[in-house]
Amino acid sequence: MTQTTLEAAKEQVRRIIGLLGRSGEAADGACAARLEDELSSMDGRFGTKEALFRIGESCHPKALGDRFIPGLSDGEWRRELEVLEGRCAAAFDELERARP
Repeated sequence: MTQTTLEAAKEQVRRIIGLLGRSGEAADGACAARLEDELSSMDGRFGTKEALFRIGESCHPKALGDRFIPGLSDGEWRRELEVLEGRCAAAFDELERARP
């Protein structure tokens, strides 16, 4: 697996954590904390795949698209979530195809 695919996913997770921190809402802070936990659990192939799956399952435009993030329009926020979803899926797929 190329490190860049996984690193791109991690980078976008960190970006979303930072954006959620802008809102000041407790629910967004809790979501950011869960994402930080998922980043921390990315250890080894299996743990990383599981974390990527959980992130993709809970952090997509339908799930988080209605959040208000100061400094971003609704469209910009949804685009950030789409990028996150795509990068996590690409990293997961690459891990899935890699030989154990």
